[in-house]
Amino acid sequence: MPIRTSSRVTRILGTRRVEAVEISDLRTGAVDRVACDTVVFSGDWIPDHELVWRGGLEMDQATRGPRVDLGLRTSVRGVFAAGNLLHGAEAADVAALSGRHAARMMADFLRSNSWPARAPLPLTCAAPIRWVSPSTVGTGTAPPHGHFIARVGEFRGSSVVRVRQGARELWRHSYRRLVPNRPLHVSAVWLARVDADGEALSVELVD
Repeated sequence: MPIRTSSRVTRILGTRRVEAVEISDLRTGAVDRVACDTVVFSGDWIPDHELVWRGGLEMDQATRGPRVDLGLRTSVRGVFAAGNLLHGAEAADVAALSGRHAARMMADFLRSNSWPARAPLPLTCAAPIRWVSPSTVGTGTAPPHGHFIARVGEFRGSSVVRVRQGARELWRHSYRRLVPNRPLHVSAVWLARVDADGEALSVELVD
């Protein structure tokens, strides 16, 4: 199945039914006509966040799910979020492991009734990285699965991703290829180097 990158469907041709589409190459301007009888449109996956939104929880504008810390705590005391509520669709085992992590955090909360007193540091990202989850970082807890999950918005070849806090680089790693809608795993080993009183954190590609 051919995949057209850097391209756009600019016309759908046919009268009583679809006969073809015209595809424009955004780099060269060349137009190609492809015969077909069906056109399927697909949009980005949006979490089912209606209850979260109505509950007044802080939302992550990139993932469109609730903003959570490493323990999957939301902005409302005693409320946790996990699985595909947080971001774009993941495999069932990934969602289940997220739920297990949240369950451990819930059990700790029910035993101790403790909730972080200070707000976690925001973890932002820069294009072409679209989002990273969890999107805030506190102290003393590893993220679900032992790593962060990010997504990119465009195809990239060999790339270096880094995490920094202000001007200080905490971590970097080389990836052979970055593909949209496929998980980009970002190690959590840099958490030990975070200054809890420091600046916000960011995940970005190295130019």
